[in-house]
Amino acid sequence: MSSSSPSSRGSTPPPHNVQPAPTIDDGSGPVSSERFLAIHSNKLSVLFAICIGLEETIEEKTVPLMDLGEDPFKSIKKKKDIKPSLEILREEVKRRSEINNPVGNKPKPNAWSQRSVPTG
Repeated sequence: MSSSSPSSRGSTPPPHNVQPAPTIDDGSGPVSSERFLAIHSNKLSVLFAICIGLEETIEEKTVPLMDLGEDPFKSIKKKKDIKPSLEILREEVKRRSEINNPVGNKPKPNAWSQRSVPTG
């Protein structure tokens, strides 16, 4: 006796509420910083990449949002865990470009070397 149920066909479809892991270039449009961070498993180095160039004002003084020379970051022993990889920096540049200038010329960070990219 044969059955036409999904389990007897050899492969079962994924549950309807499971969505594929998002990627930066999945064609769904601009990626928010929150989603970008989630895509990269909430890594501290990715958060640092997102914060590059962002500033806050404390007691009428403008300072970087994340400064590796200040607490709590200066007490972290493995600075490499904080500093973003060149790949992450490239993705962040593309992400910001898509948000700030969805049409027009785009930066080409794939040609950049590690020395040419500021990290804080």
